[in-house]
Amino acid sequence: MFRKLLTQNSLAQQLSALQLQHAPSLLQAAAASSSQAQAAASPQRNEAPQRPLGKWWGNRLTAHIKFHAKREAQERMTVQVRERSEVYMDPSSNKTSMGDMRLNKLNWWLNNLGVQRSPDQALFHKHFTNACLPKIYGAAEWNDASVRVMRMRGIQSVRAEVTAITPRRWGKTWSVAMFVLSMMLSCPGIRICVFSTGKRASSSLMEIITQFMGNVDGLNARKVKENQEELYIADAPLDSGSSSNSSAAKQERQSSHTSKLFCYVS
Repeated sequence: MFRKLLTQNSLAQQLSALQLQHAPSLLQAAAASSSQAQAAASPQRNEAPQRPLGKWWGNRLTAHIKFHAKREAQERMTVQVRERSEVYMDPSSNKTSMGDMRLNKLNWWLNNLGVQRSPDQALFHKHFTNACLPKIYGAAEWNDASVRVMRMRGIQSVRAEVTAITPRRWGKTWSVAMFVLSMMLSCPGIRICVFSTGKRASSSLMEIITQFMGNVDGLNARKVKENQEELYIADAPLDSGSSSNSSAAKQERQSSHTSKLFCYVS
């Protein structure tokens, strides 16, 4: 009797262990059968596959860019809008440029003062001209023509200082005198101030400028004031018979078109 009960208990323990071992597979089978039953009970719907959200936005952005690019092209064909660089680089867009006229006149006077310039003097004058471009064109016109003029002269920027270091008797004083006089003749109303290391150098510069004026017919008739430190040149010659002390000359001294030079000792 005791052996029979022991056998029944061992069989019960084995059956419980077997059930625990196969419980996960039984649960999975039950879940699978439940999902199959729900799928069979609910009606099937034809759903389209979902596209990635990033790809959808990319397609919208591409279409947006193409649309506006096409509309901008149509507006350009109708209105014919020009680029800013084209306007600056087109010489025909500024045919009556006063700055261009003054620049051409400056170059003409540098070559027609009765003196043959040396290559170094021509190089000095080139750099002097580049430094004075804003003065030659004026503030208002320089804002519009600066890009075109700088590209025409092959420079990237304008520097207001020029340093020329050469041996003695290389033509520095003559170069300065030629450029100063050419600026006075090509830019009416300009004021130029030259500072020299001594009285002798200052007087020498004024004498050279006066000599250059004597090389060109009619220039002496435009002087309305002259002394060791000041030289005024009118925009047009005075009437015949009028001197620098006449009333006409005194009136021209107050004119805004009269160029003025001041030579001082530093």
